[in-house]
Amino acid sequence: MFRFRKLADYSEGTRVKRFDPMTGEPYLVDPVDGQAKSWPLIGVAMEGKPPVKDAISMDYVAKAVAEGWATWENHRVVHQPGGPEGDPWFVTHTFHQADKITFDVLLLADEKQEEWDPEGWVKKSVVYQVVKQPDKVTDKEGNSTVDWTFQVELVSVNG
Repeated sequence: MFRFRKLADYSEGTRVKRFDPMTGEPYLVDPVDGQAKSWPLIGVAMEGKPPVKDAISMDYVAKAVAEGWATWENHRVVHQPGGPEGDPWFVTHTFHQADKITFDVLLLADEKQEEWDPEGWVKKSVVYQVVKQPDKVTDKEGNSTVDWTFQVELVSVNG
């Protein structure tokens, strides 16, 4: 199973937790300038060994690509009808598809390491081949299902 953890860089500056007066949601503030600021990101850690075969949410991969720690090879967008029988294009399903997905992540240099230590992480590119795309599938009886996940197999760990 994929498990990612975003690692913050606490080495510079300070942050103070504040709460939105309307919603009660917490947020961080730099006490020097009073501006809302999250901690800078050291990187994204893939916890444990990279899975050999697994499924991962299309939306999660799209978010990782937008944040810059994942890329996809031969990306394309596919649309499928999702509406009722009389008006199938009333609703449209939009799917991201790709041939490969690469995660640029931090992996533990020593798998026996149990505590977080900045020296214990190494940057790696973990490459997966997509073996099944997110899509809408209709069987012989006309029943359709929508699968929002990529089925992937590990190709390589580089770096």
